[in-house]
Amino acid sequence: RRPGSDPGQEGGGARLRQPGPRPRAVAARLRRRRGDRSPGGFVVELETGYRIYHAGDTQAFGDMALIRELHRPDLAMLPIGGHYTMGPREAAKAIRLLEVKHVIPMHYGTFPPLTGTPEALRELTQDVANLTIHALKPGEALA
Repeated sequence: RRPGSDPGQEGGGARLRQPGPRPRAVAARLRRRRGDRSPGGFVVELETGYRIYHAGDTQAFGDMALIRELHRPDLAMLPIGGHYTMGPREAAKAIRLLEVKHVIPMHYGTFPPLTGTPEALRELTQDVANLTIHALKPGEALA
């Protein structure tokens, strides 16, 4: 056990007790396992209380509703490429499970098999009230 950590947290992770942002490991799911890597995501709570969910390389899965209930993320970083991870259709489902109002799409457009686009995600979520999809360019920051 690491000093300053809480054992037995969700997803096999630990909550670090330290000043600054507080990361928590959460579960993730893959279509197919790549080597000995275990999928995982993180919820990071900033000092302001704002919570960011980084889904990692994952598919949409039902326990995202549990992530919503336990961690209440304000923003989700979701993969949309659609080859190794979820595509826009699955990401739209994840948005509904998480009930977030801000999304940063990731893991798309970097090589040919990653065909998902932020535009497709916007189209599939146009019925979600007060949702903002922040399609950032490489190096761009969200203010």
